[in-house]
Amino acid sequence: MRYTLFLAGICSAAAAAFAQTPALTGSMFHPYEIKPQGRLVLNSGSLTFDTDAATVSGSVSGLRSTNGVLGISQSTNVELAVFCFNKIDLGSNVAVTVQGRRGLVLLSRSDLCLDTTIDVSATEPDPSDRYIPGRGGPGAEGGTNGVGFNSAPPPSDGGDGGPGGRDGKPNTAGVGYGAAPHVGKTSDGGGGGYGGAGGAGSGAGGVDYGMSSLEDLLGGSGGAGGHGGGHPSALGAGGGGGAVELVSAQNIVLGPEAEILADGSDGFGGSEVGSGGGSGGGILLAAQRIICAAGATVSAQGGDGAIVPPRKGAGGGGGGRIAFYSKDDYGAPGEGDETGLPAYVTVSGGTGRNNGQDGSFYDGPDSPVRPPGLVMIVF
Repeated sequence: MRYTLFLAGICSAAAAAFAQTPALTGSMFHPYEIKPQGRLVLNSGSLTFDTDAATVSGSVSGLRSTNGVLGISQSTNVELAVFCFNKIDLGSNVAVTVQGRRGLVLLSRSDLCLDTTIDVSATEPDPSDRYIPGRGGPGAEGGTNGVGFNSAPPPSDGGDGGPGGRDGKPNTAGVGYGAAPHVGKTSDGGGGGYGGAGGAGSGAGGVDYGMSSLEDLLGGSGGAGGHGGGHPSALGAGGGGGAVELVSAQNIVLGPEAEILADGSDGFGGSEVGSGGGSGGGILLAAQRIICAAGATVSAQGGDGAIVPPRKGAGGGGGGRIAFYSKDDYGAPGEGDETGLPAYVTVSGGTGRNNGQDGSFYDGPDSPVRPPGLVMIVF
């Protein structure tokens, strides 16, 4: 695959609107093409990244600006909230929260060091209310099963699992291009799909979609709720994982307590039938080198489908998609899809009546992100 990449100019920020920037390539953004907000260096404290407002709050007194920008993929199919810093170094005692509809992009002009958790996973369904399924993580896909995408930006219910059904209603389908479809009465839901297809329950699982290279940094999709016939015997399905991107013009260094998570959530079972798991989301890392200590985790796994004996149960969610761009090889030499994963990478499908298929791990070419002086890149 060949790309010719031109570094584009950046619009200036307006007081009441996002500044906007196009991706360098696909959904990858360049830290030298966006005005940095300062140095994000913390040993302790808390940070909240709001991807709807593109703001960061919490322990931010040392920053020049708390405002990020709106990132647009080259295809224009995906909107992301982009935050750029001269340096990022977050220790194990820093609590990071990500909220909002859009996926999160963190850019660093120097080394990006992480020893804490960045989590854009789906939430679990509410066990006390079958109408509250698992919610998709920030950046989860908001389209319709096999019909169309909706990630620019995702809707407020992007990647949500389907609710538990009763008496023919409500529609128990999940949300997202790979969402599992509605099931009929007395049926177990299927799992959502993304990097791998969702496992079938009584009904079908969701389809896989997108590219392993994450040229569109899409998130995951929701599973389908089970349908208990005339009884309120099914709970909500799992939601799809969100989307997160970390880019450094130098190195990404993951410490032993680092976790980058975009997992789908599990479907819940009621007294009679079970609901499907959500699919894993999308994670993109790009740097000159990606250095991971023992204990670090990068995960976009699918959620489990619920099994309610004596029925066979609901389907597991498909695994998500993870892509690395760096000088290093991960698995077989060269670039492309890898079957042997680094020990700290997980894209497994969730378990269930039928397990969700494993997702994809892509070992890309050298990162196209370089320090100043580079005008055009061809690879």
